[in-house]
Amino acid sequence: MLGSNRLSGVVPKEVWGLKGLKMLDLSSNQLSGEISADVGGLVNLEALYLGSNAFGGVIPRELGQCRKLKVLSLCNNRISGGIPEELGNLPELSYLYLSRNRLTGGIPGRVCGGLKQLRSLYLNNNELGKQVPVELGDLYYLDSLSLLPNLGMGKYIPAGILRGTRVWDLLFRDGFEPLP
Repeated sequence: MLGSNRLSGVVPKEVWGLKGLKMLDLSSNQLSGEISADVGGLVNLEALYLGSNAFGGVIPRELGQCRKLKVLSLCNNRISGGIPEELGNLPELSYLYLSRNRLTGGIPGRVCGGLKQLRSLYLNNNELGKQVPVELGDLYYLDSLSLLPNLGMGKYIPAGILRGTRVWDLLFRDGFEPLP
């Protein structure tokens, strides 16, 4: 655990080669650069905390290879681009924190469809300008959700999402309304 240690610069390449690593906490530092695609080699990783740094670039698709991942926190960075569909390949992911970045393009339905264990989803303060996907209603265990504000994302949700009444309640609390 190296969170809140005033570390700066880029993450050394050797960190991404630690195959037996189960948790990596580098949050609340001053780290920059891009998150290496080599993160996909951390096949035993269960928790990755990289929030509150200055990481840029995109979310590596290779994160979808970390199939044991339960917590992914990349919030409060400068990450841009879309949310990769490969995150939907993480069957044990329970907590996904991507808020306060520069993400664009919307929430891929495949991501919601593959994250059956998801309990917390934070995507607020990005630029995810598309409509909320209907598949969000399939997240049965979701009990914490934050989507607004998102530049260009309307506050109306599709009627099909009503099949997940728990998600409906969360969206309503987040400021969404049913389509008129």
